[in-house]
Amino acid sequence: MPLYFNTYLAKHNFKPKIENAPSPLFSIAIVIPCFNEPDIINTLESLWLCSRPVSPVEIMVVVNYPEESNEKIVKNHSQTITKIEEWASNHRDKLFCCHIIDAPNLPKKFAGVGLARKIGMDEAICRFSEVNNEEGIICGFDADATVDNNYFVSIEDHFKRYPKSPGASIYYEHPLEPIDDNKLKIGIIQYEIHLRYLVNCSRYTGFPYAFHTVGSSFAVKAKAYVKQGGMNRFKAGEDFYFINKIIPLGGYTEINTTTVHPQARVSNRVPFGTGASMMKWMESDRDSFLTYQFQSFLPLKNLFSGLENIYNKKAIHYEFVQNEVLWRFLIEGDYENALSEILINSGSLNAFTKRFFTWFDAFKIVKYLNFASLNGYDKKPVISEANHLLSHYKKPSDFDMHNLLEIYRQWDRSGV
Repeated sequence: MPLYFNTYLAKHNFKPKIENAPSPLFSIAIVIPCFNEPDIINTLESLWLCSRPVSPVEIMVVVNYPEESNEKIVKNHSQTITKIEEWASNHRDKLFCCHIIDAPNLPKKFAGVGLARKIGMDEAICRFSEVNNEEGIICGFDADATVDNNYFVSIEDHFKRYPKSPGASIYYEHPLEPIDDNKLKIGIIQYEIHLRYLVNCSRYTGFPYAFHTVGSSFAVKAKAYVKQGGMNRFKAGEDFYFINKIIPLGGYTEINTTTVHPQARVSNRVPFGTGASMMKWMESDRDSFLTYQFQSFLPLKNLFSGLENIYNKKAIHYEFVQNEVLWRFLIEGDYENALSEILINSGSLNAFTKRFFTWFDAFKIVKYLNFASLNGYDKKPVISEANHLLSHYKKPSDFDMHNLLEIYRQWDRSGV
């Protein structure tokens, strides 16, 4: 039993919710937050139909609601548990079982998807600890997502091929066929292009930690989860914050041999993410989804390409930035003190580069982009900007949204 697993669980005052012991060979946990979700059985059926991996899989559905919820939500909670219990009793084999974690009356201050994921992921850590498996894999998932048939097998095979990888982003595509509302379909197409455009723009700048951070589409090793302090309790963006703690460990990878299909739906549960973005889209009269200007990424490319000069000269000069907006962002962010600390603790260019990107991380890139969008780099239609990025790679760049989506999907699927 890994001692540091026990230390982590004790620190978080963890008490196990699942009574029966795991299989000694248990190696993959799928954690599904479930609050007022009508499609959970469809999601479970999709997982059940997957080809079995060599080692046992456990599905952990965290059925939850916040304290002071109304009677309808409480009733739905009980009905959902009954429904899953009935389904689970008829869908079990030696390599697949489904557990329900009943999590009612969560504190209003923390109740949300982050806390629900944490409850399930900590449970997985407890069960991996019981079988002494620090290499166990925990997968983030959603209660309205479905998967390709090879989902389990692809995850298992991937970590056998990359045993040192602390985690991986799993390829995803929003299913478009079930969407009847044309405006919603246009919105989700452009939103997915936006997500893929942002990651590929970040890669274009030379940022080494540019990966997709979708809550239904990631996997993490148990030991990495514990060492990085576990899942946060954020009500939104928990996936972005958590995955960006795992990526800098080094060796983070992508699983592009299977596909997760997160649903495109309107939601007001959280202030940002797919549901919130689609709600704002549906309430707007726009026909174009707006994204960060491609031009706003170019100053980052200049900055990141000049790290050797910065290290040698022990300073960031304006010539390394060549942009007034990024320069102001750095000054207002007190970059001199941060840079001084980085340099003091860096004995080589490689050490400096690693520490630099620990400071100028994905969070800071988003802050810079938001700053730039308010200071001369107004957001623009995603179709024009996605084409703009293609042109800088000297690719054809006059595509409509349908072709752009396919191009960007193929780009991400190929892992280049």
